[in-house]
Amino acid sequence: NLGHNIFVISSSNPHLEIKLKELNVFHSVINPLFQYFDIPAGVKIGKIIKDFNIDIIHSHISRNLSTIILGKKFSKRGKIVFTNHTDTRRKKKDFFHSWVYANIDRLVAISDDMKKHHIELTSIDKEKVSRIYNGINIEQFNRKLYNIELIKKKYKIKDKKNIVGCVARLTSVKNQELLIKAAPEVLKYFPDSLFLFIGREDKDRYGTGYRKYLENLAEELNILDYVQFTGFIEDIPEITSIFDVSVLTTLKESFGLVLIEAMAMGIPVIASGAGGVPEIIKDDFNGKLYKPGNPEDLARCIIEVLKNPDKKNKMGMNARKTVEEKFNLSKNIREYENLFFNLLI
Repeated sequence: NLGHNIFVISSSNPHLEIKLKELNVFHSVINPLFQYFDIPAGVKIGKIIKDFNIDIIHSHISRNLSTIILGKKFSKRGKIVFTNHTDTRRKKKDFFHSWVYANIDRLVAISDDMKKHHIELTSIDKEKVSRIYNGINIEQFNRKLYNIELIKKKYKIKDKKNIVGCVARLTSVKNQELLIKAAPEVLKYFPDSLFLFIGREDKDRYGTGYRKYLENLAEELNILDYVQFTGFIEDIPEITSIFDVSVLTTLKESFGLVLIEAMAMGIPVIASGAGGVPEIIKDDFNGKLYKPGNPEDLARCIIEVLKNPDKKNKMGMNARKTVEEKFNLSKNIREYENLFFNLLI
């Protein structure tokens, strides 16, 4: 819509292909043979870059970078921008990573915390690192658009007064067991509460069997009647609209997109005070921060929010305002556009 020509290269993805056809965006499917240094894929990428005079090559997955760099070298044009959505947790100053970081033109971190870690743990030139927060289309997140009772009937949500929601794929990495462990204390004060988990179970070593583990834990704590799992739901604004509180259970989150989605709905959010989360949540202003991995402190935060309806509503209004000012998609797009232009000067 801003007048730029867009070309998308991806592996096979029918859902993406449908979306791109609707938008009349060029799409090329390249299924790589190797995870790194895939020469045939690099040749194909290079040909597209050269044939279409591509200026900016924007990647979102680190394992693709070595092949993309080959494509740039084959075509002899373009600037590589890498947006990293996963924080660096270990040192990456070996020969391979040093070569990769030397050959990208800009790294975009999605939080200041992540930016700091990349500068400390990798060999990238700090002048090449920018921070651009994720953004959402806030027009899609408006609680007034939804009928809460109809949505509860649609998804067969248990009839409880207070809905404590948690949106994330079911995996030990997301640590949903923390909310299960916090639930008994919350139920002492608010016995008519439901702990609602939105998301499908990951089919890997961290996710397989995790839902059953959570159900067994809830049964062991005698709270199974107060817990519900919906599985995957595509319409996140719709299901989020029924929440009274939204909880993020991870020990550390690079950013936390589900936080700003709930905040845009005017819902107070509660998350651990680690990683990039404190850049989103200001404690007692637009949400609550609990001690990472501490179920007692998480329970305390939930109880405090539910006990004070006026404060809860004020937090919700402040949450919406925070998203409008800092995490609006239109702001995110302008920042990327400026970054691209500056690389081409």
